[in-house]
Amino acid sequence: MSIVIREADLIRDQDILIKTLNESRTKSTDERRYRWRYLENPHGRPKAWLAIDELKGIVAGFTVVHPRLMSVDGKDVVCWNCGDFSINKRYRTLGVAVKLRSAATACVNQGEVPFLYAHPNDRMTVIHLRVGHQVLGQMVRYARPLGLNQYLPDRLKDSSVSFAVGWAYHRGVSVLKGTSRFSRPFRCELHDRFTDDPPYEDLLERARKGFKVFGVRDKVYLKWRFAMKPSLKIFSLLLYRGDEFVGYAFCSWQERVICVHDLFSLPEEEVFNGLIAHLTDMAYVLKAQAVSVVLFESNPIIQSLRRNGYFLRPDRSNVIVYPSSQVAWGRIVQEKKNWFMTVGDRDV
Repeated sequence: MSIVIREADLIRDQDILIKTLNESRTKSTDERRYRWRYLENPHGRPKAWLAIDELKGIVAGFTVVHPRLMSVDGKDVVCWNCGDFSINKRYRTLGVAVKLRSAATACVNQGEVPFLYAHPNDRMTVIHLRVGHQVLGQMVRYARPLGLNQYLPDRLKDSSVSFAVGWAYHRGVSVLKGTSRFSRPFRCELHDRFTDDPPYEDLLERARKGFKVFGVRDKVYLKWRFAMKPSLKIFSLLLYRGDEFVGYAFCSWQERVICVHDLFSLPEEEVFNGLIAHLTDMAYVLKAQAVSVVLFESNPIIQSLRRNGYFLRPDRSNVIVYPSSQVAWGRIVQEKKNWFMTVGDRDV
């Protein structure tokens, strides 16, 4: 088997990339999703590599790195967020995957970008380790049940009895945890979409000093990432302290569960607590059965999740990082305590 790696042309090779993606995934990609994902990213176009079986003229697989503007120690840099690792079933050997991942690694070593990060599954983690990348830490999931519907007979679900039981459970947890006080200094607004109104850039600048490493969340990026993404319908919770915009959460429904795609705020314990308290109360008012939040294990908001009655679930996945030896601050991105990351920072 003779496998060669060549850089893909995102326009000319569009059909090949879509076909390879759809052959290796259960969720299909169409032209609209491809354009959004590969051609409209406000931080720049991705870089992709094809693995080609020269003897058979067959595409064995490809991989992509997505540009991501990051704030590192107060300065903005463009790094790579790895994603869309797709290997044809006939070529799922260690060698093909290593060659593809090595192409991105070589670019980092040559100084094209200062670092890359990734969220691989267990099988692909082995590939990253093989080419010299390191495990930074893990993404974890916290959930807060808001009702006891699963324990009620079917005839009582979605009834006044169910609502009363859910109210009693939610208020009981709030009293036990003493979380009602967290929401008092704040007010929240709920919007059924992404809204341009808040001063996202102002929040970003005020939060910058509190987080060593985090993805830049300006209005243009947030709108592309969450409002323009095909097949994703989000709603927004905006948090204010008086007239001061201090945080937000972008969420969607998955059956009766509210899934939090991103949350960000001023780096203050009081604000963290207020954001999670209002998020939880909002979910109860919307009659959700639970709230689910996925974020990096060092995210400081985790303490507020615990205070508000959220439980750690068994779901976990690795986060990989690889900095260039040419950057003086490489050690900063290699320490998990420095990262603020949510599921919204994963590959798109």
